[in-house]
Amino acid sequence: MTEPPADPPAYDDSAASAGALRSPPTGRWAGCTSIRAGAWRIDIAALTDAGPVRRRNEDAVAVLPELGLALVIDGYHGMRAGVAATTTTVDVMTAELAASVGQPAGARLITAFRAASHAIVRAAAADDARQGSGATALAALFEPGAVTIAHIGECRAYLGRGGAMTAVTRDHDLVNLLADHGQPVPEAYAHSHVIVRSLGMSAVDPDVEVQTLALAPGDRLILCTDGIHSPTGGDGRKALDVAAICAGAHGETPRTAVADALLTTAMLQGSDNATVLVAEVKLAGFPPPGDLA
Repeated sequence: MTEPPADPPAYDDSAASAGALRSPPTGRWAGCTSIRAGAWRIDIAALTDAGPVRRRNEDAVAVLPELGLALVIDGYHGMRAGVAATTTTVDVMTAELAASVGQPAGARLITAFRAASHAIVRAAAADDARQGSGATALAALFEPGAVTIAHIGECRAYLGRGGAMTAVTRDHDLVNLLADHGQPVPEAYAHSHVIVRSLGMSAVDPDVEVQTLALAPGDRLILCTDGIHSPTGGDGRKALDVAAICAGAHGETPRTAVADALLTTAMLQGSDNATVLVAEVKLAGFPPPGDLA
């Protein structure tokens, strides 16, 4: 496993008592919290960095334990417009999900993604500076023994179980679109990440991919933006082997160390904004009596 930074970030757990985490659009930020789902506890470490080039961070990470929600977002189209698209996505999605508690998780996520996309489109129509802005996003809703994941674009989720780490999402990019239709990939695009789906791309409802995964104690879920899995350097994008970096991170390795290792490796290879969230699944025993209602 890659060594953590010599001077690792101080994880901000001041919000843990209140529960919610939300990263600011500047510099480096780290936070820890937990989500409780019945007898299950999801311990989370989140880390984001603007990178060595940009002053502002178009990525964002948010965790709302009361909703069982973890969210990573990557805005695009310049610092101001990209940050605005990210902020809109977090605000709209969290509001929509808070208003739909009790409904099926997949339907809730699709509705929230679509509402965020339409909000970005409306903002762009009202402000020329936001024309062409958008966001790729991944959201995870945790329930007892399961997680429902929705994504659009190139934010990814990986599931670690029994010493193996595998990707459970597939990028919505040009390379995969051509492959799905049996078309050859032009060499000029072979290593590019031209996204074909995102929030704010058009006024049409976005095509959001949703899946539900069963969880087991000891599982580890990694959520990240493309700045982690495909950092951008001076000679283009380089794929980061997330599974290999996490291979030495057995269940006793702190989740903060896993997040540090992934971000440090990405920063050594690239200059993009980068965000990673590490979630550890545990059985915490019976919930308090008030949670059984």
